[in-house]
Amino acid sequence: MKKIFLISLILIVSISSKAQIEYIKGYYISNSGKKNECLIKNVGWKNNPTKFEYKVSEEGAVQTGDINEIKEFSINGVVKFIRAEVDIDRSSNATINLSSERNPIFNKETLFLKVLIEGDASLYNYEDGKYTRFFYSLKDSEITQLVYKRYLTDGIDIAENTYFRQQILLDLKCDVIETKNVQYIKYGQKDLVKIFVLYNQCVESEYLIYQEKQKKYSFNLNLRPGLNLINLNINRTDNEISVDMGSKQNYRFGIESELVLPFNNNKWAVIFEPTYQYYNSTQSTDDSSLSGGVRITNVEYQSIELPVGIRHYFFLNDKGKIFVDGAMIFDRSIDSKVEFTRDDKSLLYSLEAYPSNNFCFGLGYKYMDKISLEIQYKTSRDFLINYYNWKADYKTVSFVLGYTIF
Repeated sequence: MKKIFLISLILIVSISSKAQIEYIKGYYISNSGKKNECLIKNVGWKNNPTKFEYKVSEEGAVQTGDINEIKEFSINGVVKFIRAEVDIDRSSNATINLSSERNPIFNKETLFLKVLIEGDASLYNYEDGKYTRFFYSLKDSEITQLVYKRYLTDGIDIAENTYFRQQILLDLKCDVIETKNVQYIKYGQKDLVKIFVLYNQCVESEYLIYQEKQKKYSFNLNLRPGLNLINLNINRTDNEISVDMGSKQNYRFGIESELVLPFNNNKWAVIFEPTYQYYNSTQSTDDSSLSGGVRITNVEYQSIELPVGIRHYFFLNDKGKIFVDGAMIFDRSIDSKVEFTRDDKSLLYSLEAYPSNNFCFGLGYKYMDKISLEIQYKTSRDFLINYYNWKADYKTVSFVLGYTIF
């Protein structure tokens, strides 16, 4: 079964490597100052990049624009980045890593800053996954960081340096911007954009907002029936019982909740799929130590699997996309047991099923955001973990048909 999964994985990876990528009209400006029209790969940057990929035409080769060579690049109507040498404070905002230093610790770096507003007062953003920093400039002045920092006092209490509010009051001087407008604003994109728009309107400056349309979480509910191919081996170490229950085919049914995350072009999702599965099998084994010479093993195992994991999509075109996912499975058995009897039906052992957690890895194809096909490989699960000398090696490959109802 593992071979089936590995072969499918190789096929999917080879297809996805050739998948169509969304390249959108834009431009870049080189160090020489020349503006070059091109098609830029839109990866929905969550973190500010240091390079980007582009093509000069639909059929052209993919090229890389590096921060050392490019002064500015933009996808028309979507996003714009400019290169700037700035002083940036990279002090941690994580509570566990806060320092007792109130003032920012600046280091000079060359970065691609995302342009949020461009006008007499311009606003920029930098994000690297750990924290977000905002920068601003007035007309042709240098770009400066808006200062916000959390720090410790007395080693235990958390305080905030909110100097960014004072910077706004000092530099964005206009009748409509008063202390009451600024004293409660947060160090976040929504509040800062409002203030910079207000200032540019007040001074009657032409301005452009490059703020991308706010993406939202989306939710899918998917019905997912399928077929399980199962192998089961049961062993007892102290008296050398070993039973190969063989391969079985059974049906499974799941209802999957999929939360699509609002970044990286909606390529990432969190998944949760309660799934009913079952396995029933009987096996007769020759055993000379028993009267009658035959030991019968009967397995009745049914459970609700509760996989929680993540999924990543690879877009092929407007109609189809490939996905890979991984999850941890929390299994809850329902009236499940393993019994060993003699040929005369007298009971040797009766074991109640207590399953361990295991992992699941899947890959599949989704068409028109409606119908999907997936193959899943589940690592070994032991459903006799409460018995010291017993082990049930339960392995599954699943073929799943999905249908999105909303």
